Amino acid sequence: MLFKKGKIEHVLVLAILALIVSLGAPGVSHAGSDVTPPTLNMLTVSKQEASVGDEVKVTADVSDDLSGVKRVSIRYEAPEGTAAKHITLNMNSATGKYEGSFEIGRYDVSGHWKIDFLYVLDEQDNHYYYNNSYGGSEYKRETSEYVDFSSYDVVVFGTEEDKEPPMLKELQVTPRNVTIGDIVKVSADVSDNLSGVERVSIRYEAPEGTAAKHITLNMNSATGKYEGSFEIGEYDVSGHWKIDFLYVLDEQDNHYYYNNSYGGSEYKRETSEYVDFSSYDVVVSGTKEDKEPPKLDDLRVNPTNVTRGEIVKVAANVNDNLSGVKRVSIRYEAPEGTAAKHITLNMNSATGKYEGSFEIGEYDVSGHWKIDFLYVLDEQDNHYYYNNSYGGSEYKRETSEYVDFSSYDVVVEETDKIAPITSLDITSSTPMKNEWYPSNVTANLSATDEEAGIKKVEYRINEGSWTEYTEAFEISQEGEVQLDYRSVDHAGNIEEIQTEIIKIDKTSPVTTTSEIPSGWGNEEIELSLTSRDESSGVSSIEYRMNEGEWTAYDTPITIDEEGKHVIEYRSTDQAGNQEEIQTVDVNLDFGVPETTMSSVNDEWHNTNVEVTLSSSDGLSGVSKTEYRVNEKEWVTYDTSILVEEEGSNNVEFRSIDHAGNVEATQSKVIKVDKTAPVTTAEEVPVDWSSQDVALTLSSSDELSGVSSIEYKINDGDWKDYSDPIKLDQEGSTTIEYRSIDNVGNVEEVQSETIKLDKTAPVTSVNGVPEKWANKATEIILTAKDQLSGVAAIEYRMNEGEWTDYSGPITFQQQGENVIDYRSVDTAGNVEEFKSITVKYDDHAPQTSAGNVGDQWHNSEVEVTLSSTDTLSGVAKTEYRINEGEWKEYTTPVLVDEEGSHTVIYRSFDQAGNEEEVKSVNVKLDTTAPGTAMSTEKRDGGVEVTLASSDALSGVSKTEYRINQGEWLEYNSTVIVSEEGTHTVDYRSVDHAGNVEAIQSSEVTIDKPSNDVTFKDIKGHWAEDKINYLVENNLLSGYKDGTFQPDVNITRAEAATVISRELELEKIGSDFTDVSEDHWASGYIGAAAKANILSGYKDGTFHPNENLSRAEMATIVSRAYQLQGQTNIFSDTKGHWADSYIQTLAANNITVGYPDGTFKPEQEITRAEFASFVARVLEDSFRVTD
Repeated sequence: MLFKKGKIEHVLVLAILALIVSLGAPGVSHAGSDVTPPTLNMLTVSKQEASVGDEVKVTADVSDDLSGVKRVSIRYEAPEGTAAKHITLNMNSATGKYEGSFEIGRYDVSGHWKIDFLYVLDEQDNHYYYNNSYGGSEYKRETSEYVDFSSYDVVVFGTEEDKEPPMLKELQVTPRNVTIGDIVKVSADVSDNLSGVERVSIRYEAPEGTAAKHITLNMNSATGKYEGSFEIGEYDVSGHWKIDFLYVLDEQDNHYYYNNSYGGSEYKRETSEYVDFSSYDVVVSGTKEDKEPPKLDDLRVNPTNVTRGEIVKVAANVNDNLSGVKRVSIRYEAPEGTAAKHITLNMNSATGKYEGSFEIGEYDVSGHWKIDFLYVLDEQDNHYYYNNSYGGSEYKRETSEYVDFSSYDVVVEETDKIAPITSLDITSSTPMKNEWYPSNVTANLSATDEEAGIKKVEYRINEGSWTEYTEAFEISQEGEVQLDYRSVDHAGNIEEIQTEIIKIDKTSPVTTTSEIPSGWGNEEIELSLTSRDESSGVSSIEYRMNEGEWTAYDTPITIDEEGKHVIEYRSTDQAGNQEEIQTVDVNLDFGVPETTMSSVNDEWHNTNVEVTLSSSDGLSGVSKTEYRVNEKEWVTYDTSILVEEEGSNNVEFRSIDHAGNVEATQSKVIKVDKTAPVTTAEEVPVDWSSQDVALTLSSSDELSGVSSIEYKINDGDWKDYSDPIKLDQEGSTTIEYRSIDNVGNVEEVQSETIKLDKTAPVTSVNGVPEKWANKATEIILTAKDQLSGVAAIEYRMNEGEWTDYSGPITFQQQGENVIDYRSVDTAGNVEEFKSITVKYDDHAPQTSAGNVGDQWHNSEVEVTLSSTDTLSGVAKTEYRINEGEWKEYTTPVLVDEEGSHTVIYRSFDQAGNEEEVKSVNVKLDTTAPGTAMSTEKRDGGVEVTLASSDALSGVSKTEYRINQGEWLEYNSTVIVSEEGTHTVDYRSVDHAGNVEAIQSSEVTIDKPSNDVTFKDIKGHWAEDKINYLVENNLLSGYKDGTFQPDVNITRAEAATVISRELELEKIGSDFTDVSEDHWASGYIGAAAKANILSGYKDGTFHPNENLSRAEMATIVSRAYQLQGQTNIFSDTKGHWADSYIQTLAANNITVGYPDGTFKPEQEITRAEFASFVARVLEDSFRVTD
């Protein structure tokens, strides 16, 4: 089979597979059956590189010669297996190929997308996997092989990365208390900011996992949410239906499971997390129970002995007396399990049976087709397998039993078992020679079958694809061609493959010679002839030289005479094809050429030297003359040789003829010196010198040598140099010098300037202060030198390191300082150093005040000041109090007036430095604070409030005691609840330590008896509950001795009763309509903080608004954390407080009204409120029927 991809061809060795296809699987009847899967012959992929938006087309040549191809698909896998594309390939009738395509998406992973597998299936359910052996699936599937699909990789580039699954933000489920016929709506807020959401689904599981509902949630464009619903059926199990999981998937195949951590799945799926979905339980009630699957009562199959083309009918009597039958199916399996038929049985209302049928196909295997299993399923998902105990499935499925179905076997019989016979006739326009045809041949096939008749005749060439034979066909391919042919009759019998080898050779042989020189040669040649024929083979080779006689070639031809020769040759093959005459030229020359050079002397030359060469050859002629100088690369000679390089130059030369004969090398030495000598002066000062100089001259010439050196001083006469030149005069002197070599080359004049300075420079100073300075001082140094000039001025301070002077010295170093200074000239003469003294102090003195602290004092305070200055010394210290006049400090500063006072101070030193102003705060308070007491009666006692104040240091604490008990610090309102008269002592202390004189007040408590009987509740239906709460100080009546049970209760009253009963700590309220002095403010704040009562969206609480029955149910359920659900009220379904109301009913706190309603929006009375609370606190009050 040949695989093609663009211009690339890949040959897969699948001959063994092809042989199995042609012969059939061993041990199975082949005639009239199809047990072989389709064959993949070729695969083509349109693009190997693709970017966003590109379409990649896949084309497969797949064939099945029997039942035919049913399906072809291919799976491409992303790098690292993070995503995949599954493409179904469909038949294109125009091309005869199976074709499909996929588009590169914006978020497809960049990199190599590899084929995972290619899958083929025929009409007889024979299937085969071609798995990728190069980075594909890690396992080998049943009926499969490994193929190297690496050349079909698609390299994706330019895409964006999306490795994150969608995110669940919010979930809503309504209603959650349901019965038969109710619709449960599910809404999920799911987002994916990259490739986008592809799928959202949720699975609800029945109690004990007996059934489930899998709901797909679809996008509602109006809400932007993914929504779906399910209906509660008559037989859905009652109880808590829990979410098993919620599944999300994006367009890039990134998926995620949100598993229920509360009674959901027992295992954690890959890419998942656990979430508490318990608040989304759907509580089902009022349904019937169906836990039994349908029952098979009777089965009929007719006929059971069949031939191909017949219809087998199946009828099953299946019953389910509860939710009803949902599905019935049966599976028949072929002999040895090579194929199967899965039949769905549908209800026939006329017979009351579940019926279906299947046809015996042309290629269905003959023999006993057995029932594998019969499957039944009801509307409540209760299912059951009836497995065949006689040769059926090897394993027992869950919820199943074994049944002997052997009497329902369908026996497929064979009719015609004899394959047809095919004959071949070969003809050609030219006769065959030595079993070879020299031209194309024509093949004629004919077949006979005695019974069923011929269905088709087919052939293939060189094990290629099978082609159906319709008329005689021509074979033009050269070489040994393998022609396979066979026939198939209408009974499906396939003839054994017949083979004929046909030999065709239409091409003459090709003769080649051994390698010979393209032009002239310079040695004898042995010429070898070699002939090649790809098909029939070479019969003979012959040749002739210089138009002589043709001679049969058997050994190499020797050519050893000088001159030009022409050799002709040709070959003939076994089929009689004769080659066109070919020729080759052979030219031989064994002699060498001769070369001469023009005349040149052996002396030194001070200019370039030009020479010429001449050469000759008698036969092949001079090919080239070449030369080289001083063993450099050989250069082809043109017109002349110019010797320019200085020194002794060895010029070599030779000639070469066209036959490659090389002349012996000749040579000539030519000497050239064009460079004057070089003179150097030694020990020359670079700049000015303070010492006498002796100048030494030396000269060199690398070629002809130095003849003489001469010099002159300051434009004087030239003199021959012999000894060093001595110079001792101050100032600047110029020396000129040069040399001459032995060829007469004269050096260019060179010169040196010698500068002598033996006298040091002189330095002066300006800007030195006479006294202490407190500002920066600039010291200026200047120096002079008459000859070489001043090179540097330097100074040092207090015998420190010398520093180069670059400009005025800004002096700021504290204390008395000695500065030394001096100068140096360019010649290096150093001046003796001089010195000056500079006194500097720019630091102000430092003054400190004695520690008076930041605290308040309750007696007069003395502030002591002290100052220091380490350099010039303190001149004076002065101070002032608050904004008063400055005074010079001599003795401590006295502060004796109440209030807060600032003492400001500073000092001056002898250099005139003024200290930054400092201050110290002195606080004096000699007066004690004052405290006032107020009282207010409350239910069960008196609230005592203490208020204190202090005009200066402020109140530090307030404390109290009752009846001479322990002193307690006052923090908030004090409740006095014990009956009788009590003395409250109280006082305050300020921050200065002043203690208030003890004050006292009396508080009297008169408590009513708890066994008071209100005159308006006797005989009332809630009398016992009201008395219970009153006795426990949770409720009270009115001053007129009434309770007013039928008066409505307000939200503030409800908050107060619940907060008291739960003993919640009172806390301020944040509601805009509940002020701090509202009588129930603390109780409302406490109830809100405990999440028992909440306010409205506008930030208000409506404390005086009457409480509704729904609000009361919510308060009681939240406050006492009640659990449980029921469904008894007809008017609460869909109400916001439905679950709280049903919880109260489940706990026997309420039964509602006789008409089955609860009336959630009706305002609650004081009696009803008392009943609800009493029933929570005391079980004996709860409803029992």
